[in-house]
Amino acid sequence: LGFIQFAQTTAYFPLKLVQIMGRVTFPLYSRLQDDPKAFAETLGRSIQICAFATFFFVGLFLGMGRQVIHVIFTDKWLPALPLLYIYASVISIGFISPVAAAALDASGRPQIIAKLAFGWTLLNWAVVLLTTPRWGMVGFAAGYSVHVVVGNVAVLILMLYLIPGVRVMRRLAVPMVGGVVVFGFGRRVGPYAMDVPSFIAAVVVCFLIFALFLPFVRRDGSPDAPPRAPRPRA
Repeated sequence: LGFIQFAQTTAYFPLKLVQIMGRVTFPLYSRLQDDPKAFAETLGRSIQICAFATFFFVGLFLGMGRQVIHVIFTDKWLPALPLLYIYASVISIGFISPVAAAALDASGRPQIIAKLAFGWTLLNWAVVLLTTPRWGMVGFAAGYSVHVVVGNVAVLILMLYLIPGVRVMRRLAVPMVGGVVVFGFGRRVGPYAMDVPSFIAAVVVCFLIFALFLPFVRRDGSPDAPPRAPRPRA
């Protein structure tokens, strides 16, 4: 139980920003519910901000999870490394529901999240009871992650249907690519970052690399691109 709680708490660290974003934006969504375009734009920007924070840590945990545990928490927590990988992978989609829930509640649809929460709670109990006896703590983490993935996919589909114009995939594209790059770089330099100075240096470089992707995002959430030359008139 200690390893499970440790891995989940560590992997879910980016959700602190997501939870703050949900509380801060709820009154803003309430004021914008009569302006569908502004409502969708604000929700999309909130998702994009949370995606940048989340995908950086996902890439860092997947690429340098062993070094994070070794340097910050000591080797006694290394048995939780597979659990950290599982929870970090799941949070790459699991951050969406808290942001979308605030928007749906503010738009007068709190029953949607309540019904989904009831459903994914039942799913969680059923799957965890099947996977834990067979695979132990890894089975618990994997089984627990099923309801997170299913629930967030359901929230995403409903959000796209009820709040058109959010452009979720466009807004997630650049942060996702940045996270993949951080993961690749972390895997390459991780074996050389086993003490405090080298670990800090590697994390700083990962952050700087990830920050290079910020200028490639336009206001509408799509990746930035050079302007096209005007077509000559006939």
